[in-house]
Amino acid sequence: MLNCKLFKKFHLCSLVFYSVIAASSNFAHSQSIFPSKPVKIVVAFAPGGTTDTMARILSQKLSDAWGKPVVVENKPGGGGAIAAEYAARSAADGHTIFLGTIGEMAINPSLENKLNYDPQKDFAPVAKLAVTPLLLVTHPNLSVKSVKELIDLAKSKPESVSFLSPGQGTSQHMSGEIFKKMTGVKIVHVPYKGGAPQTTALLAGQEIQFGFVAMGNVLPSVQSGKLKAIAVSNANRSKFLPDVATIEESNLPGFNTAPWMAFFVPASTPKEIIQTINTDSLKILMQPDVKDRLTQLGFELTPSSPMELGSFLQSEILKYRTVIDDLGLRNN
Repeated sequence: MLNCKLFKKFHLCSLVFYSVIAASSNFAHSQSIFPSKPVKIVVAFAPGGTTDTMARILSQKLSDAWGKPVVVENKPGGGGAIAAEYAARSAADGHTIFLGTIGEMAINPSLENKLNYDPQKDFAPVAKLAVTPLLLVTHPNLSVKSVKELIDLAKSKPESVSFLSPGQGTSQHMSGEIFKKMTGVKIVHVPYKGGAPQTTALLAGQEIQFGFVAMGNVLPSVQSGKLKAIAVSNANRSKFLPDVATIEESNLPGFNTAPWMAFFVPASTPKEIIQTINTDSLKILMQPDVKDRLTQLGFELTPSSPMELGSFLQSEILKYRTVIDDLGLRNN
């Protein structure tokens, strides 16, 4: 009788044990099945700009790799805050990826007092992807050929010279504000809703004199003479335009703005999914055809691990907090 009772107790415990193991196994299996439905890459700018171009190149390749549709969802406006908040509030299952840039993730936290997302608390870093140099460009009709001549023009006509950007708080906007502060010129900022509308305005020769524009958006136009490149905002000259000086070389020491873009997901996304997105994205980034295409578009590839991106983001937030506080640019 005793043996029978012991057997029954042992049998019951075994059933409980194996049920727990099976449940754990099923949970782990469900976590590893990614993606299980279409994936969205959220972009904070209108279609056609540099960030959108990167998103569409990667979305096509990721769709092929994952066997699920990967679509780009453009949510321009608010200096990127609209898209960032939308992505941050999405389900933390990896099916919404935010292609964040320096503006939404590093500049906005210090520029805007009322921000409905926190880049570090609401997002998990996935992978840094690339930087793209900025060109200071004008329409050919504007009779300036150098940074010095542009400064002289702006000083001769206070608040009559305008610069445009793809949105409030973007690196292009910050570049203009830093330029304004360092040179003492009184110029007017005109924000657009993305790199493509910004470029269109410059090409049309509208009542805007210059802009800091992502090289990938305007390189063909510069090479064909439709736009005029005055300087490069990064520390080094571009191999595509070796004769165009850096702004730093134009007697503005320390001027160096290098916009970047990276993948982020909502903060509580499982680490296994983050690693899958990181691994697959960087594999694609380094594929010869993708690498060649992005390089020709003016991108400088900077692949990273999630941890490296997290450290980089923290340093960038601190950097622009200092710049914004020094220049008194914080919005109320």
